[in-house]
Amino acid sequence: MPIRPIDFQVMIPKTVDVSRIQANEQHSVHAALQSKLQSVEKQSEQNMRQVNNQKEVSEIYIRDNNERNNKERKQNSENSREKLNKEKNSKSKPYGGKMPGSTIDIRL
Repeated sequence: MPIRPIDFQVMIPKTVDVSRIQANEQHSVHAALQSKLQSVEKQSEQNMRQVNNQKEVSEIYIRDNNERNNKERKQNSENSREKLNKEKNSKSKPYGGKMPGSTIDIRL
């Protein structure tokens, strides 16, 4: 299909428009990729600076302190019960619950 001179005169101005549209499309794609890359880099910098899982760490620390305090309370209550039992036993029995002469010390 040959191109006639009249068709050729119409096609030349349209080629400028077509090339401008193509350039704009390529530039917009490139600009969008560059914008996306910048946002990803910014997000990665924020993630590096940010402390992750701070809430989980504080909950563990509080739980550990509570467990430690509970253990100390239990030990203190057990120790106080033992002291009370010893005092009761020593008060009720003469000589602190030991009979005189029940032990023999021998030295050689």
